[in-house]
Amino acid sequence: MTKEQLLEASKLWVKGLKTKDIAEAIGVTKTNMSYHASKHRGMFPKRPANFYRSSDLRAKNIENRAKSKISIAKKWPEKAPGHDGVLVGRLTNCGCVFPLWGHHEDFDVNTSLYCGAASEEGHHYCTFHRKLSTGLGTRSERAATTVLAKAA
Repeated sequence: MTKEQLLEASKLWVKGLKTKDIAEAIGVTKTNMSYHASKHRGMFPKRPANFYRSSDLRAKNIENRAKSKISIAKKWPEKAPGHDGVLVGRLTNCGCVFPLWGHHEDFDVNTSLYCGAASEEGHHYCTFHRKLSTGLGTRSERAATTVLAKAA
């Protein structure tokens, strides 16, 4: 690569063109351009990993994350039917300790509530919250019940 090509490539690099486009513009291969960009870091400053991601794509990803958080919030009702929640000081040993504040909120002794509904012996959550917090299990765990039933 000549000095003139190197200077032209540097100007295009600073403008934000991709390595492939710069290589085509100055008449060298992409590999050669990449080599000189890494060798002459003073002329070709390092770019962040997500340099080429468009702002539209970033905005779309943020919007999708917000939608998924909303759908999770709709999936999890705040309170068990018939229970408005109790403060930590009024919670009994047999009360459900399911927290009724969101993960974006900090715990506050004066305002943060727990479910407080009666929980079954040996469990910390009431039946309502235990069913909500228990997942379906892995595919092999779900299949295990079928296999065990066949074996019996």
